[in-house]
Parts: sequence; C-alpha cells; structure tokens
Amino acid sequence: MTLVLYVHRVTAVVAVLLLLVAAVGPAVGAGATGAVSVAAGVAWRDRRWSLVSRVHYSLVALALAAFAATLVYFDLAGLPV
Repeated sequence: MTLVLYVHRVTAVVAVLLLLVAAVGPAVGAGATGAVSVAAGVAWRDRRWSLVSRVHYSLVALALAAFAATLVYFDLAGLPV
C-alpha cells in the first residue's frame, strides 16, 4: 500500500514538472535562439573563430530560427492566440 502511494506521488510530481517545462519551454527556446544569433553576430564582427567555425555556428543559429518559425507556423510554440 505504501509503495503504491509513493508511486502516485512521484507520478504527480513528474506530471507537474512536465507541465512546467511545457509552459516555460517556448520562452526559453526563443531566448536561446536570440542569444545564439547575437553570439554568431559578435563572432563575425570580432572575427573570434576560424571561418569554418563561424559558418558552422551561423548555420546552427539559422537552423534554430527555422525551427522556431516552424513551431510558430504549426501553432506548437504555446503562444496565446
């Protein structure tokens, strides 16, 4: 009996944590996309890395932006309507 109650409590805590991540996730993802884009711009402006590294990082930033745009297009970003 005690084990069953413990499992239900753990399941409830996990469910609450997953809902919290689902609610905060889009905002964190948008912030990370913006931060990566700014970092890519700074890397190009200051010529901090090699050309190959800067191109790679810029492609990653572009992929993040495309993924975020796809989430918004298909209404999966959790934005209010």
